[in-house]
Amino acid sequence: MSLYKFEQNDVFKNRIKTHPRIGFVISDKKTYYNRDILPINTFAVGDETIQQTEQGDLSLYELNINRDASTHSPPAEESLIYPFITKQGSLTSFKTISTETFQTYSYGDVIRGQYPLSSSIDVEYQAASTTDRPHIKALKNTFNYYRPLSPHYAYESSNAVGTWDKATQEIKLVSIPSIFYGSSIKKGSVDMKFYITGSLVGRLQDSNQNGELVQTIGPAAASAQGRVDFNNSFESSYDNKRIILENTSGISKTFIFDATGTEGSTGTVDGSGFIIIQIDGYEGDNAAIGTEFASGVESVSGIQISTTDDTFGNITLIQDIVGSSGNTTIQDPDSITGLNIVQFAGGAADNNGKVAGTVLYNEGFVALTGSWDLSSTYTDEYLFSGVNIAPKWALWGQKFLAADPGAAEFCPSSSWTIDCEGTNYVPVITMLAHAKMGDLNHSNNPTYVKPSADQDVEVCVDVEHDVDYYENSKRELANVVKSPYPNTSGSFEKTTYISKVGIYDENKNLIAIAKLATPVKKTISREYTFKMKIDF
Repeated sequence: MSLYKFEQNDVFKNRIKTHPRIGFVISDKKTYYNRDILPINTFAVGDETIQQTEQGDLSLYELNINRDASTHSPPAEESLIYPFITKQGSLTSFKTISTETFQTYSYGDVIRGQYPLSSSIDVEYQAASTTDRPHIKALKNTFNYYRPLSPHYAYESSNAVGTWDKATQEIKLVSIPSIFYGSSIKKGSVDMKFYITGSLVGRLQDSNQNGELVQTIGPAAASAQGRVDFNNSFESSYDNKRIILENTSGISKTFIFDATGTEGSTGTVDGSGFIIIQIDGYEGDNAAIGTEFASGVESVSGIQISTTDDTFGNITLIQDIVGSSGNTTIQDPDSITGLNIVQFAGGAADNNGKVAGTVLYNEGFVALTGSWDLSSTYTDEYLFSGVNIAPKWALWGQKFLAADPGAAEFCPSSSWTIDCEGTNYVPVITMLAHAKMGDLNHSNNPTYVKPSADQDVEVCVDVEHDVDYYENSKRELANVVKSPYPNTSGSFEKTTYISKVGIYDENKNLIAIAKLATPVKKTISREYTFKMKIDF
C-alpha cells in the first residue's frame, strides 16, 4: 500500500448555502409535511407507518425504518433500536430524565430511551384573557431583539403603529423545529394561507423581508347594512312618529313622518330640527312610505348612509364608510306599530396591507396577532366554547385544544398552509489525489502475478528441523497487455487497476473510502488526478 500526503493545494474547504423548501398543510386535525402522506404497513398489531412516526412528523436520521415489532417474541419493542444507559457511579443519564425519576432507578438498572426522534410543526393558541403563557414570555427578549427590523416585533407597544402587550393579547404561536429549516428561515419566504371549504379567504406574506407578515389577500371591503321594513298599511300609524340614525362619529339625524301635508316636503327640516318624511295620501301604500323615507335619508348630508328600496316598502340602509357592523345604529323611539328594524350587520374593512404577525427567523417561530374577521358570513366553533365565531389569523392552524383533543369534528371546513424556505449551511471538503507517472504500478492482488503451476508451489525449507514456508520470490508478473495478433501477447508493461482511494488521518487511521464506479487502468506512462468531495 502506498501512502501519499495531501499537498497545500490538494485540499479545499468551503461552505454551500442551501435553501430547502418547507411546506405544511393542516386540515381535519392532521398535519401534512410537503404534501406527503406517509406510507403504511399493515402489521399484525395494527397499522404502523414505515417511518414509525405520525403523519406530518420528520424522523431524525430515519431510525427504525420499516421494522415490524409484531414478528418478534415479547418484548416486541426489542425489534426497534433504542438508546440505553446503565446506572452506575458516574451518574450518567439522559437529559430527558429528571433527577427525581433518576433516583427511582437502582444501580445496574438499564435506563432506556426511544427512537426515532421525530418532530413536526406545532401551534399554540392564547386567548386575550389568558396570562399563563410561558412560551410567549420566554421569547420577550427575542421579540425586542428584532425591533430594528420592524416596530411590530415589540413585546409591548403604545405608539402610532399600535397598542398591544404580547403578555396579554390574543396570539397564536407557530413553532417550526430546526430539523426542517437548518440554521434559520430565509427572509421573505414565509407564505401563510387560510382556507374555508377549499376557498382562499386570507393570505399573509413576508413581502418586505423584514419579518412583517402582511395580509395580501383578504375579504373584499364591504359596508355593513341595516334594514327598515314598513309593513303597516295605515299612514296614520306613522304620523308624527320618529326614526333616528346615528353613526359612531356622533352625528345624529331624526326623521319624523307627517301625514297632514302641512309640515313641508320630504327632506326639509321642521322647527324642531327633524327631517320631514311626507306620507300624505299614502294610506295602505307601504312602498310609497318606504320611498319617501329613502328620499329623506338620501337628501341629508353627514350621516353617510345610502339606501336601496324595493316595491314592498322595505328599505336597506348601507353605510358609505366601509367597515364592520356597529358603525351606525337605527332607533325607533316611538315604537311605531308594524315597523320592523334590523340593526346594521356584516361588513368588512379592507385589511389588506395590515401586519397580522411577525417571524422570528433564527428561532423558527411565527407569532400571529391579527384579530380582524376573515369572513363576514362564515363562523365556526374554533375554541370549543359552544359559540361560533368568525375566522381570523389568531385562529390559524387550530387543530384542537387541550380541553378536548379528541373531538370527533373540529373546524372540518377550515384548512391552513404555511410555506417557507430554510437556510442551511453544508461544509464541504474537496480533495485531489494524484496517481503520477511511474507510481502505483504494483499490487498485492493475487491476480497481479502470472499464474503458473511451478511458481504457485510454496517452497518448504527444513532448517534444523524448523519448517518455514514462503512464496517464490521470483514469480513473474502477469502480462495483461493485449496484442492484435492471434496466439500472442503484447510487450510486457506493468499494469494495475485503481478501484478505491482510501483517506487516512494523521495517525494513519482509515476514515473514508472513495470507490470508483469502474476501475481505472494505470500504466507507468499514465497519470491521473482523482477529485473527491465530502459533505458534512
